[in-house]
Amino acid sequence: MAYNPYGPMRADYRWSFARMYTPFDQAVVIGDEFWDIVGGPTVYEELLEIYQEVGHDKSKYMLDALAFGF
Repeated sequence: MAYNPYGPMRADYRWSFARMYTPFDQAVVIGDEFWDIVGGPTVYEELLEIYQEVGHDKSKYMLDALAFGF
């Protein structure tokens, strides 16, 4: 899983269906563990920096679109 809405660690994960019906501790990777497999040891931090930069650059546009897009 690329994202854990409950926190950065596997231990933080709380969705009971995934924990009950998957070999969670043996097969599920979350957050930085996932991105280390997909892209290597630095990709998670790089993605977070990209998200932050895009959010900073586009935040006014996104707020305007949400507020005036109706």
